[in-house]
Amino acid sequence: MNSMLIKLGFLFTSLVFVNNFSFFDNSFSGPDKYEKLWAKVEQYEKDALPKSALETVEEIYDLAISEENDKQIIKSTIYRLKYLNILEEDGYSKSINKLESEIPNLKGPAKCMLHMLLATMYHDYYNNNSYLINQQSITSQFELNDLKTWDKTKFQDKIIKNYFAALDDILKEINIEQYSEFIDYAKESNDRYPTLYDFVAYTAINRLSSNNNYYYYYYDDPSSIEDNKITENAYLTKSSDFVLLPVEADSLSYTYNSIIIFQKWLKHRISDKENLEALIYTDLLRLNFVKNKLSSSNKDKLWENSLTNMHDKYYNTPQLAMIDYEIGKYYNQLGSSYNFLDSTSLKYKTYKKKAHILLSEVTKLYPDASYYPECKNLLNDIEKTSFSFHSEKIVSPNMKFPIRINYTNTDKVYMTVLKCDYLKYLKRENYYYDEEYYDEILKISTIAVESQPITLPNTNDYNTHFTEYLCTPLEKGFYIVFLHANPDFKLNENYISESNLFVSNLSLTNNDSYYSNNGYYVFDRNTGQPISQAKIEAYKYEYSYIKRDYVYN
Repeated sequence: MNSMLIKLGFLFTSLVFVNNFSFFDNSFSGPDKYEKLWAKVEQYEKDALPKSALETVEEIYDLAISEENDKQIIKSTIYRLKYLNILEEDGYSKSINKLESEIPNLKGPAKCMLHMLLATMYHDYYNNNSYLINQQSITSQFELNDLKTWDKTKFQDKIIKNYFAALDDILKEINIEQYSEFIDYAKESNDRYPTLYDFVAYTAINRLSSNNNYYYYYYDDPSSIEDNKITENAYLTKSSDFVLLPVEADSLSYTYNSIIIFQKWLKHRISDKENLEALIYTDLLRLNFVKNKLSSSNKDKLWENSLTNMHDKYYNTPQLAMIDYEIGKYYNQLGSSYNFLDSTSLKYKTYKKKAHILLSEVTKLYPDASYYPECKNLLNDIEKTSFSFHSEKIVSPNMKFPIRINYTNTDKVYMTVLKCDYLKYLKRENYYYDEEYYDEILKISTIAVESQPITLPNTNDYNTHFTEYLCTPLEKGFYIVFLHANPDFKLNENYISESNLFVSNLSLTNNDSYYSNNGYYVFDRNTGQPISQAKIEAYKYEYSYIKRDYVYN
């Protein structure tokens, strides 16, 4: 599922964040007094005077507080924390403490957004120091203003409580486009995230569900694995029943608190009769989240049943494309498990065809749906022609030899075989499969087999199949074998698979052990008789710092 790109993301990773945030964002439409003050901040920043910049930002913050200007409160807070982080030792911790002390004095959207900021700052502090924090015993003896004394549970409690504090009902009435200066693509995301409440709910769940520690040192925390699990199948039920389910679990569990946020979010979406796409999008996020976290053997079937019920319910709406894309993607993944040579995978054989039927129908029904491009791209991927082949590296002369062809969505390929001087092949200048490479290969080769058609067993299930083919006998030499989709052997608008082989009566082996190398032995590959006094010329495949590529020497 696509997600919004968030300018507030600067805060979600570090406090070195404002580089891409404009001092003069016209979308603020603020009075000239703010513009003049921000101009001073910009000049101080250019002059590398962070202390002076901070003093001016404090002035902006006080002005915004007095005028209850939510956007300027948020923006000035961002810059205050930035400069504090630059000027003070242990500035990140002090920024957290400063924000913690000031939020209670705020109200409205600014208070909500800064609660979200505070939660993400706690989250990042914990993630960056988890290898130390997780080793601390859980205790009530800690300094409130000294994060170094906190154990894991204190951070979890702060993170969760601040995200819930950010989910205030006041945000349900604020269109996301009103805060486009903080949220990239706010206008484009309006159909799926119509309000600031949707934005905050999504951000909270996204952060809580990605609580992996980025640093693994000497201490591993097994509780984080348990926290990721859900045991209740009922969370995969329809949305109207899901929002009423009781959630009884550890209050510090990120996963179960994400479930509670989903309940709040979906209640808001269900009550809004004007934004069907936002409801379906949120519900799909919820179902995918639960499936990924659920520890149940039949979770895939329950998830599929829920989406199938949504397919039936919303069949007459363009939003069907969102649902069918998820089902089609799931069927396509199952179909990829099918192996023509493995009888145990036979149960997956029809899934790609089911996905194709589903996506073909929805793209015809709703060509203007928002998820039409995703459905069409997946459909094209299922229909895509591909093939490859494998052969022995050395085959006997004047005898047919087999190749194994793997193919998808085609019943015919063409074979071209070029006989090439091996020494010239080793000294070629182009090693990348582009037009220059093929032009050079053609110049040093002669055509032995030209565009020979190969008919493959016909299939219409969109799966990958295998077949054996006996190739035309070749004389002694070095050959490059190509399979191509179009009769003409041209690079443009053609699918090409390539391999090379030697045609020879000889075979080579060596008696190599861990302790010594007792030499190479040459045999007649047809009779097995040794060849006496054979001369061997060896090449070393190594990196050339002159050509900046691997070459044979």
